[in-house]
Amino acid sequence: MAQQRQRGQRGFIRAEPVRDDGKELPGQSWRGYFNLKVADPATGKNKYKQQSVLLGPVESPKSESKLKAYDALRVEIQRVTGGGLNARPDPGISLRKFTEARWFPMREATLRPSSKISAVYTLNHIYAKFGSVQSRHRIEVPTDKRSRQRRSHT
Repeated sequence: MAQQRQRGQRGFIRAEPVRDDGKELPGQSWRGYFNLKVADPATGKNKYKQQSVLLGPVESPKSESKLKAYDALRVEIQRVTGGGLNARPDPGISLRKFTEARWFPMREATLRPSSKISAVYTLNHIYAKFGSVQSRHRIEVPTDKRSRQRRSHT
Protein backbone atom coordinates (compact mmCIF):
# COMPACT_ATOMS: atom_id res chain seq x y z
CA MET A 1 0.00 0.00 0.00
CA ALA A 2 1.37 3.41 -0.97
CA GLN A 3 2.04 5.88 1.77
CA GLN A 4 0.11 9.14 1.56
CA ARG A 5 1.88 12.43 1.05
CA GLN A 6 2.63 14.25 4.28
CA ARG A 7 0.66 17.48 4.52
CA GLY A 8 1.32 20.64 6.44
CA GLN A 9 4.62 22.08 7.46
CA ARG A 10 7.37 20.48 9.46
CA GLY A 11 9.30 23.63 10.25
CA PHE A 12 12.97 23.47 11.11
CA ILE A 13 15.07 23.59 14.26
CA ARG A 14 18.46 25.01 15.08
CA ALA A 15 20.77 24.72 18.08
CA GLU A 16 21.50 28.23 19.33
CA PRO A 17 23.51 29.61 22.24
CA VAL A 18 21.56 30.38 25.40
CA ARG A 19 21.28 34.12 26.04
CA ASP A 20 20.10 36.04 29.06
CA ASP A 21 19.90 39.85 28.89
CA GLY A 22 22.17 39.84 25.85
CA LYS A 23 24.86 37.72 27.56
CA GLU A 24 25.76 34.31 26.25
CA LEU A 25 25.49 31.54 28.82
CA PRO A 26 27.13 28.11 28.56
CA GLY A 27 25.16 25.46 26.65
CA GLN A 28 22.76 25.51 23.75
CA SER A 29 18.99 25.37 23.27
CA TRP A 30 16.83 24.15 20.41
CA ARG A 31 14.86 26.88 18.68
CA GLY A 32 12.13 25.93 16.21
CA TYR A 33 11.00 28.01 13.23
CA PHE A 34 7.80 27.80 11.20
CA ASN A 35 5.65 30.00 8.97
CA LEU A 36 2.31 31.40 10.01
CA LYS A 37 -0.22 32.87 7.56
CA VAL A 38 -1.51 36.22 8.80
CA ALA A 39 -3.81 38.77 7.18
CA ASP A 40 -2.25 42.15 6.51
CA PRO A 41 -4.78 44.74 7.79
CA ALA A 42 -3.51 47.43 5.41
CA THR A 43 -3.97 45.45 2.20
CA GLY A 44 -6.31 42.66 3.31
CA LYS A 45 -4.02 40.06 1.73
CA ASN A 46 -2.45 37.08 3.43
CA LYS A 47 1.25 37.10 4.25
CA TYR A 48 3.52 34.51 5.77
CA LYS A 49 5.35 35.51 8.92
CA GLN A 50 8.15 33.40 10.35
CA GLN A 51 7.61 32.44 13.98
CA SER A 52 10.15 31.01 16.38
CA VAL A 53 9.75 29.16 19.63
CA LEU A 54 12.26 27.99 22.25
CA LEU A 55 11.99 24.20 22.49
CA GLY A 56 14.43 23.25 25.23
CA PRO A 57 18.07 22.47 25.94
CA VAL A 58 20.36 20.47 23.67
CA GLU A 59 21.09 17.22 25.50
CA SER A 60 23.30 14.20 24.88
CA PRO A 61 22.96 12.23 22.67
CA LYS A 62 22.23 15.10 20.31
CA SER A 63 20.25 12.96 17.80
CA GLU A 64 17.64 11.93 20.41
CA SER A 65 17.42 15.48 21.67
CA LYS A 66 16.82 16.69 18.11
CA LEU A 67 13.95 14.22 17.62
CA LYS A 68 12.35 15.43 20.85
CA ALA A 69 12.74 19.01 19.66
CA TYR A 70 11.00 18.20 16.34
CA ASP A 71 8.16 16.55 18.28
CA ALA A 72 7.84 19.65 20.47
CA LEU A 73 7.84 21.85 17.35
CA ARG A 74 5.10 19.72 15.74
CA VAL A 75 2.95 20.15 18.86
CA GLU A 76 3.60 23.90 18.87
CA ILE A 77 2.70 24.26 15.17
CA GLN A 78 -0.58 22.40 15.76
CA ARG A 79 -1.34 24.57 18.79
CA VAL A 80 -0.66 27.86 16.98
CA THR A 81 -2.30 26.98 13.66
CA GLY A 82 -5.45 25.61 15.21
CA GLY A 83 -4.93 21.91 15.61
CA GLY A 84 -5.20 19.32 12.90
CA LEU A 85 -4.15 19.53 9.31
CA ASN A 86 -6.87 21.00 7.11
CA ALA A 87 -6.37 18.80 4.04
CA ARG A 88 -8.03 15.46 4.74
CA PRO A 89 -9.60 13.05 2.23
CA ASP A 90 -13.33 13.60 1.71
CA PRO A 91 -15.08 10.33 0.84
CA GLY A 92 -18.26 12.14 -0.22
CA ILE A 93 -16.90 13.68 -3.44
CA SER A 94 -16.99 11.86 -6.76
CA LEU A 95 -14.54 12.24 -9.61
CA ARG A 96 -17.16 13.97 -11.75
CA LYS A 97 -18.08 16.41 -8.98
CA PHE A 98 -14.42 17.25 -8.32
CA THR A 99 -13.55 17.89 -11.96
CA GLU A 100 -16.69 19.92 -12.66
CA ALA A 101 -16.58 21.99 -9.48
CA ARG A 102 -12.88 22.46 -8.99
CA TRP A 103 -10.40 21.12 -11.54
CA PHE A 104 -11.92 22.19 -14.86
CA PRO A 105 -12.95 25.75 -13.85
CA MET A 106 -9.41 26.46 -12.67
CA ARG A 107 -7.85 25.28 -15.93
CA GLU A 108 -10.55 26.50 -18.30
CA ALA A 109 -9.18 30.05 -18.47
CA THR A 110 -5.77 28.87 -19.70
CA LEU A 111 -7.07 26.44 -22.33
CA ARG A 112 -7.27 27.34 -25.98
CA PRO A 113 -10.67 26.72 -27.60
CA SER A 114 -9.45 23.56 -29.36
CA SER A 115 -7.85 22.27 -26.14
CA LYS A 116 -11.06 22.96 -24.23
CA ILE A 117 -13.10 20.90 -26.72
CA SER A 118 -10.57 18.09 -26.46
CA ALA A 119 -10.57 18.21 -22.65
CA VAL A 120 -14.39 18.06 -22.49
CA TYR A 121 -14.39 15.13 -24.93
CA THR A 122 -11.79 13.25 -22.88
CA LEU A 123 -13.53 14.00 -19.59
CA ASN A 124 -16.83 12.65 -20.95
CA HIS A 125 -15.09 9.35 -21.76
CA ILE A 126 -13.54 9.28 -18.30
CA TYR A 127 -16.91 10.01 -16.65
CA ALA A 128 -18.47 7.14 -18.60
CA LYS A 129 -15.91 4.75 -17.11
CA PHE A 130 -15.09 6.24 -13.71
CA GLY A 131 -17.74 8.88 -12.96
CA SER A 132 -18.96 7.20 -9.79
CA VAL A 133 -15.47 6.65 -8.33
CA GLN A 134 -15.09 8.43 -5.01
CA SER A 135 -12.16 10.83 -4.79
CA ARG A 136 -9.46 10.32 -2.16
CA HIS A 137 -8.63 14.03 -2.02
CA ARG A 138 -10.42 16.85 -0.31
CA ILE A 139 -11.39 19.91 -2.26
CA GLU A 140 -9.77 23.02 -0.84
CA VAL A 141 -11.04 26.29 -2.23
CA PRO A 142 -8.27 28.88 -2.45
CA THR A 143 -8.97 32.05 -0.53
CA ASP A 144 -7.30 34.54 -2.80
CA LYS A 145 -6.92 35.16 -6.52
CA ARG A 146 -3.14 34.71 -6.41
CA SER A 147 -3.28 31.11 -5.13
CA ARG A 148 -5.92 30.24 -7.76
CA GLN A 149 -3.60 31.54 -10.47
CA ARG A 150 -0.63 29.56 -9.09
CA ARG A 151 -2.66 26.35 -8.93
CA SER A 152 -4.04 26.77 -12.46
CA HIS A 153 -0.52 26.73 -13.92
CA THR A 154 0.57 23.46 -12.29
